[in-house]
Amino acid sequence: MSDLIVIGGGAAGVMAAAAAKEGGASVTLVQRAPGASALSSGAIDFAGDPGLVPGRAMQENPSLQANLAAQLNHNPWHPFHQMAAEYGAPEAKAGHLLRGLEVACALIKDRGGLALEGDGRENSARITPLGTFKFAALAQSGCGAFSADELRAMRPVFVGFEGLPGTVAARQAVVFDHVRGAKEGTSRSVEIPLAEALGPNSNAIGLASLFDDENYAREVAKKLAAAVADFKDATHLVLPPVLGIENTGRARAIFNEEVGPEVIETLAVPPSAPGVRFDLALQRVIKALDIEVLAGDVIGVECARGAVGSLKVRLASGEEKALRAPRYVLAGGKFIGGGIEKEGALRESLFGLPVFWKDQRFVSVTNEEIFDRRFLRSHAAFCAGLRVDAKMRPVGEDGAAIYENLHAAGSVLGGYDAVAGPGGLGVALVSGYVAGQHAGGGA
Repeated sequence: MSDLIVIGGGAAGVMAAAAAKEGGASVTLVQRAPGASALSSGAIDFAGDPGLVPGRAMQENPSLQANLAAQLNHNPWHPFHQMAAEYGAPEAKAGHLLRGLEVACALIKDRGGLALEGDGRENSARITPLGTFKFAALAQSGCGAFSADELRAMRPVFVGFEGLPGTVAARQAVVFDHVRGAKEGTSRSVEIPLAEALGPNSNAIGLASLFDDENYAREVAKKLAAAVADFKDATHLVLPPVLGIENTGRARAIFNEEVGPEVIETLAVPPSAPGVRFDLALQRVIKALDIEVLAGDVIGVECARGAVGSLKVRLASGEEKALRAPRYVLAGGKFIGGGIEKEGALRESLFGLPVFWKDQRFVSVTNEEIFDRRFLRSHAAFCAGLRVDAKMRPVGEDGAAIYENLHAAGSVLGGYDAVAGPGGLGVALVSGYVAGQHAGGGA
C-alpha cells in the first residue's frame, strides 16, 4: 500500500506526486488520460496585472511579485491565499508563491527535460496565433520573451504553411502591427507550400512530428530561407508552433542555421504541439522519480467517519481494483477532466464535494447564470470549484475539512479562472506541489 494516491495525471497531479515522492512518501498516481495541460499553449501563466485596462496590454506591469500581491488584495477567494496561508501579508505570500513556481518549473526542466524561457520574476510577451501577444511568467523555449519596448522594435515576418489549417500569416502581420501601434506593413508574411506532405488530415501536431525528422526540417528550412531572402531588415521569423515534438531543440537549431533572422514560434491553440511536449515532460518526471502509475478510471469511493477509506479503480484492462492509502490528492481537473459536472447544479463528480463561487455554494442550475452569453466574457462556471483550507483539503460551508485525509489541487479549485484568467497552468503546478507536500507530510 502506498502512502499517497493521487487522482489525475495532468500538471497538478504530477506535481503533487512529485512533491510527495521527493519528501519520502511512496506514491501511486491513477491516470485515466493526459490532463488539460496537454492542450496548453506553451506559456506558463501565473499572475497577470489585475489593474490592466482592456486594450492596453502594452502597459502591463511585468512584476510577478507586484501582480501576485495585487491579486491577493483584489480576490479574497483565490486559492493563492491557502497555498501560502502561513505567510501573512500579501507581499510575503507572493514571495512564497514565486518560490513555489521556481521549484515546480525546475522539476519540469531538470526531471522532465523541457526547456523553458523566462526568469519567473517578470512577465514577458509571446506572440499568439491571432497575431496578438500574451504576457506570461515562462514559456517553452523558442517562443521568445519580449518586453513591450522589444515588441515595438520588432520587424517580423510571419510564416504560414499552406495546407496547415488555423493560421493566416498575412492576417497575423496586420493584427500584430495594429495591437503594438506600429505602422501598417512593418510586419510582413510569407506562405510555404506543404499541403502535399501534410495530406488531407493535417494539423499542427502532425506537422510537428514531421519536423522531428532532421532531414525534413532542413528541407523546409531551406525553402523558408529562399522565401524570405528579400526581407533584409527582418528581425524575427514567426512560425506556427510546429518545430518538433520530441526533437524540438534540434529542429529549431536547424531552422536558425539555415535562415538569417531569429526563428520563434507563436503560442498554440488545440491541437497543441507544445501541449504534447509538456505532457511528455510530465511523463518523464514520473519516470525519473519512479512514481507508480495505474492507467485507469476511479469509478467509486468509500468514505467513513470523516476520512477517505478506499477507491475503486477500473483499469485500462477492464479489471476493477480497490486501492487504499492513508492520504489522497484529488487533481482530476474541472470540465475537460470530468472533475466537475453539471447535473442540475454544478457538482464535484467523485466525492460529491460542494462547489463554490466566491463565498457562496454554487447552486445555480440555469445556463444563463453559469455561462455568459458573450463567448469572450468571464463565465462564472470557470471560477467555480472547491474551497480548501490551509492544508489544501476541501471544506464545506462551515470552513471545516470534509475529509481529513483528502487534499485537492489544480483547476478543480475555485476562486480563479483557469481557462481565460491569469495563472491557469502556473496555479496548477504550484497548487499541486503544495498539496503534495501536505499530503506527503513534508509541508
